[in-house]
Amino acid sequence: DKLAYLKVKLIYQSGRNAAVKRFVKVSKLIQALDRLERYYQKPDEKAMIILFCRYMEALVAYFKYYGGKD
Repeated sequence: DKLAYLKVKLIYQSGRNAAVKRFVKVSKLIQALDRLERYYQKPDEKAMIILFCRYMEALVAYFKYYGGKD
């Protein structure tokens, strides 16, 4: 559920901000999330997926905070 939520959130933010859209496209985050959903369905992997989601949210936030250029 968290991966799906993060994916929707990234797509939404990409639609609102061109710099985020470029970042998501270049980093291939959507494809990475799709792979995570397929390969990490085990209960013991849940903590790692949640950690990844938090990391990606923070990464996008810092990217936007610093102007989203580089």
